[in-house]
Amino acid sequence: MAMLAAFMTLACSRGKPAWQGPRVVFSPEALSHLPEAVVLMTRIPPPPYWTPSPSEIESAETALSRLSDPPFLDFGRQYFGFTIDGRRVVQVRGFCERYFSAVRDPQWERTPVLLLDAGACAFLADVDTNSGDVRSFEWGTAGP
Repeated sequence: MAMLAAFMTLACSRGKPAWQGPRVVFSPEALSHLPEAVVLMTRIPPPPYWTPSPSEIESAETALSRLSDPPFLDFGRQYFGFTIDGRRVVQVRGFCERYFSAVRDPQWERTPVLLLDAGACAFLADVDTNSGDVRSFEWGTAGP
């Protein structure tokens, strides 16, 4: 399978609650098959791409948990790995149940979710895997 797609429950260390929403992790192969228009429209950075490991996803989630309490536990997530200026970055797209219900068909496992004007029901975050810092975070969007 070109993409590691799974509904994962990730448990954060130090007794933090487990993430409960559905998850999908995109592989480089899955991203390379996306039409250019989708890549541009959904703000997927240019290659090189890589598949975030479970530990890199957990690190990204730990970084995000510092931004909100509780850390959007039931949000659906899409994870993308890319490299900017030699730094490995995990992009996390999150969307709440209200929006997830609208995209519940299997398409969301193959295509980045694009949500605009979603308020506190969607976010887009980039997390540096080397430093564990959140490079950028935006509420209300899981796309441009």
